[in-house]
This record gives sequence, C-alpha cells and structure tokens, in this order.
Amino acid sequence: MLFERHIPAAPLNSFVDFFWFYDGFNPDHTKEKLLPDGTMELIIDLRDHPKHTYDPRSLRQDREYRKSWLSGMHHDHIVIEASPGSMMGVHFRPGGAWPFFGMPLSEFTDDVVELDCVVGNEASLLRDRLLAAPTPDLK
Repeated sequence: MLFERHIPAAPLNSFVDFFWFYDGFNPDHTKEKLLPDGTMELIIDLRDHPKHTYDPRSLRQDREYRKSWLSGMHHDHIVIEASPGSMMGVHFRPGGAWPFFGMPLSEFTDDVVELDCVVGNEASLLRDRLLAAPTPDLK
C-alpha cells in the first residue's frame, strides 16, 4: 500500500493540517470507528464504487457516498466502511474549512455530505482533474 501525507506551507497551513493520499488499501476488516477530534475532512474517492457509513449503535448501513464528500465535526464517533481503494483528502484544522465553503461550519456538524451538494459541479471537475494526474505528486 502507498500512503503519502503532505503538510502545506503558509498561509494554507493556517487552515489545512495536511493533505493525504493512499492507494492499494486492502483492509482485513470491514468497518472503522472514527473518534471526534473537532476537525472536518474532505474526501475524494479515486475509484468508482460507493462507500458507506453505518449507524454507530446498530452497525446497520446508514448512507452511501460516491466520488467525494465532506465530513463535518462530530460530537460522537462515526462508523465508516473500510474497503479496498484509492482515496485522497484534506484534513482541515479546527475551524479551518470555513474560508473554503463560505457557510457556517455548524451546518455540517454530525453529518457527512456529498461534496456536489456543497460546491456543485466544481467537486466533479476537481475529481476529474485528480484522476487525470499521472502521479500522486501531480494530484
């Protein structure tokens, strides 16, 4: 598996903690519990299969996501699917996502939202550009 992490330079590092990329993830488990940490995450799936979240109590499938999504700040843990794949994302600093979305971050609290619903077609255009890049360094 390939995993890369990039810490941006100033002034972007005031808002973004790091960018991440992985390819060839092949977990030996099907679900992962993510603990709340006061941050938001933008995720772009580089493969064309849906990802799921699960009800944290019953572990029944809750929602399905495709292409890209934004995970808001959470008060409690969330349960996500751990499936083989290739993904990249942006891990924002606490409060750091606000300048990029121009709306109160509280609208995303305790929620995961398809990125197209937040920024429209720009999300698909960004994903297409990332898919066209030949290496992670150029993504």
